[in-house]
Formats: sequence, structure tokens, C-alpha cells
Amino acid sequence: MDTKNKLTPSYSYPIIDFAYIGHLFLHLLQLLLIWYLVLSLNIESDLWLERFLPLVIIFFPIHALIPIKYKPIVFLISFLCTILLFLGFQDVVVLLTMGLGIFGICHLPISLNIRKTTVFIIAILLGLGRLGYIWSPLSSHGLTVFAAIFMFRTIVYLYELKYEKESASIWQRLNYFFLLPNIIFPLFPIVDYKTYLSTYYNKPATFIYQRGINLILWSIICLLVYRWIYYFAIPNTENLDGVFSVSQYVIATYLTVIRLVGILSLSVGVLRLFGYNLPDIFNYMFLASSFADLFRRINIYWKTFLMKICYYPVYFKLRKITPKHALLLSALVTFFFTWFFHIYQWAWILGSNPIRPTSILYWGIFGVLATMSMMMEKKRRKPAKTFGGTLIHAVKVVGVFISIALLYSMWTQARLQEWLDIVQIAFLDEWVNWLGLFGIIIGVIIVVGLGFYIYRNYIEHRQWTMDTPLFSYLSLGLLYLAFFAFIEGSNDDKMIAFAEGEVLNENDSTTEYEGYYEDILKVDISSKLWDDQIHSFLI
Repeated sequence: MDTKNKLTPSYSYPIIDFAYIGHLFLHLLQLLLIWYLVLSLNIESDLWLERFLPLVIIFFPIHALIPIKYKPIVFLISFLCTILLFLGFQDVVVLLTMGLGIFGICHLPISLNIRKTTVFIIAILLGLGRLGYIWSPLSSHGLTVFAAIFMFRTIVYLYELKYEKESASIWQRLNYFFLLPNIIFPLFPIVDYKTYLSTYYNKPATFIYQRGINLILWSIICLLVYRWIYYFAIPNTENLDGVFSVSQYVIATYLTVIRLVGILSLSVGVLRLFGYNLPDIFNYMFLASSFADLFRRINIYWKTFLMKICYYPVYFKLRKITPKHALLLSALVTFFFTWFFHIYQWAWILGSNPIRPTSILYWGIFGVLATMSMMMEKKRRKPAKTFGGTLIHAVKVVGVFISIALLYSMWTQARLQEWLDIVQIAFLDEWVNWLGLFGIIIGVIIVVGLGFYIYRNYIEHRQWTMDTPLFSYLSLGLLYLAFFAFIEGSNDDKMIAFAEGEVLNENDSTTEYEGYYEDILKVDISSKLWDDQIHSFLI
């Protein structure tokens, strides 16, 4: 891969590029301010984010200052040092041995189908170990990290080996699996191998680093918005008394997916700090105008994975058999595998059986609606610039939002009957309150339509991006202003809970809540070895 003339500085030693060093100093200052905010507000303390970020801050300037040919080696070293602190020596040795073993099998000089079969058999054995049916060489912590690293990227890697045209170095290949943020985030974006290679320092280094910092900041904002929703917006299900409180519960529950946006985006942001100029992972998913559009906007990396592994192979095979129905059948197969891979992910990370009626219903209904939407979309069109056109678009957006919110609130319930009981409370309410709700919905549609109208006519073609330092400085200033003015020193019980982020909200403390992403993100993949090892290093 040619990275010449794409880096800053040009590495013509012994010349020192003071402008580049000045940029790095500002990048480090921004990262330190972000870390202090994370530390002060205990942001994602369950995943030990406050202990992970200092390591990123240490390795980032080292990686940024060394010549390009050594960068992949330093990135791998940063992964090894960090995982030793989080897992401990024994688990790390076993994890690396198993991981390198799977990597070696992928490159054996034998048929690709035999390699795939071998990896598949090993995955089944390790999966049985994760579920507790047979002995496993790794602890539960180690298996969670191992699964987070290999459960999807091995599939992508084996697929790309078949079509690989450009040879990558051994360090680039290893680093594709041993990505630094994966150590603390069990729920990790499915990074595409070709994209991973093609975006490595494909822009000036300082530009990529700033993009990473900006995305990390955006992630922190998302995580704080999620926390506000969690403590202030989600009502206790035991206190639901009508259509308004049920609507609040449904919408607020769906909005908690913002935590997923924050965590996955934060992972991408950290990778950008090490030169991987990966694209954004979400594309304004709350503005989707159809279920097919939602599938394209939410977790783009996941969509890319499914299209590459499921949709296209199935479609091109079915096109030869039944051309008229190839699109429909391949879409249905893809959404089946969407459900299957969520179960697959849950089983690996949590070590339990995730199959339940609400999950089957959610993915079944969503898959059918998205497939129907896909079949109806002959050509994607932008909303008209007239107010009437944008109003029609707003009706679609609000309709999709309400529909997916209802489905998502069902998915988060442990049992279907519990969700039906909640919905029944709304249906039993007086018709006057329902009329009021419809009035609010009409008002929201008008406001959203007006927003689309202003955007399409006055803002759309203006050049503004979140990739500039201005976004970082402005966001940091506003976050610290909010922290010192409203959060620090507050005596309000809910605000104290918001600042500490360590207690359950009123609903979770009294009811059984089993959200898919929430359960996975509760997994503590770190060990108590951290405190002991840090203590031993200090003395």
C-alpha cells in the first residue's frame, strides 16, 4: 500500500517538523481533557474506559512520532501491553496462542474450504466451552475478549483471502485482529478488512487524528445523552397509567440505543488515532424514512458485513435459479442471518442462550417490513424542496421512528406478556388522551417537515464538517460548562446519580430488564488483576 506523501511529517530525519509536533501537542491536550471528563463522570466505568484512555494517550504520541514502517509494530505492542494489564499473563498467553493458531490455519497451504471447515470446527468447540458444556483453556474473561476479537473478523478475513489481490504485511494482518479498543469493548464494530487496509493513512496524519478526537468527543456526548435518558426520561413501568406515560416509556427505551452509537463510534475514534481513517459507523439513523433506509443507516459496518457475507452470495446464486424472486429471497435470507448473528454474538459474549420469543418476533417483523420496503423502493429519491414534499418525507420519518420504537420496546422485555401488559395500559386510556397524542404527533411531523425544508433549501450545500478542530474545542467548552455549572456540586438526587453513573434508575431497580445491547454492555471483561499489577508497578 502506498502511503508516501500522505503522512505528516515526511519523516526525513533529522529534520524536526515543529508544526506537526505542535499539532500533536494540541491533540494530546484535547485527549487529556476528554479523559478528565470521563474520569469525573465515571463514563462507562463498567468497561473501565477511564483506565483505558490513559493507555491510549501514552501510545498515541509514540505511534504518531515513529516512521511509517514501524507504526504497525508499535500498534501491536500497544495491544499486547494493554491486554496484559486487563487480563493478566496466563490468559493473554493462552489467548494469543489460540489466536495465532487460528491465524495460521487461515494461511495454511491447503484448500480454502478445508481451512474454513477447520476454523468452523474449532469455533464450535470453543463455543461449547463458552457455554460451559466442555472444558475451555481460557477463563470466562479471556473467552469474552477472544470472542470479541475473532467471532466476526475471522469470517470477513477468510472471505477476503479468496479475493485478495494486494498483499498486506504480516503486521497489518495481525493488527486487523488485535485492534486496541477491542480489549474493553466486547460489542465492537465489524471492521471490513478491505476498508481497514485502504483507509490506513489515506489522508494527512493530523487530519485523521483530529477526526478520531472529534469522533471520541461525539461518542462521549452520546453516552452522556444516554445517561440523561436513563435517569430522567425512562418511567418506572409500575407507574405507567395511560397513553402518554406508555409513549414516553416506548420512545425513551428506543433512544437508549444511543449508548450503542457512542460505544461503537468511540472504538472507531480510537482506531483513527492510530492512522485507520475508518468511515463513520452511523448515518443519522433516527431520520430513516423507511425500514430499508433504517437498515442502511444503523450500524453501517454491520450492514456491509451482511451484504458481503450473506446477501450478494445468495443473490447471485438465486438469480440463476429464480431471477424474479432472487431479490426477495436473498433479502429474507439476509434478515434471517441478521437475527442469527445477534444470537451468535450474545452466546459468545454472555455465554448463555439468548433465544426468546421477543427476539424472534422483533427480527421477524423487522425483516419482513425491511424486505417489503426494499422491494417497493425502485429508486431512492431525496425529498422535494417544497414544504409539501418535505412534509410527506417527515410523515415517513416519524412513522418509521414510532414503529421501530414499539418493536424495540418489545425486544427489550424478557417476556412478550410483559410488553403486551404495557401496551394494554395505553389502549385502555380515554379517547381524549389518544386525541391529544395524535395532536402531538401531527405537531412533531410539522416541525420535522419544517426542519427538512430549511435543510434542503438553505443548508444542504453549505460546507461544514465535524472533522475540524472547531468541533472539538466547541464541544469540550460546552461539556465543561455543563459539568461545572449544572452537575458538579449539585444536591439533586437524580443529578448525583447522573454524575456518578453507578446506580440503577428507578425502572431497572424494580423490574426485570433484558435489553440485548444493555446485557452485552454490562459484561465486565476486565479482571481484578489491574489494581494488583498497577500497584506492583508503582512500588
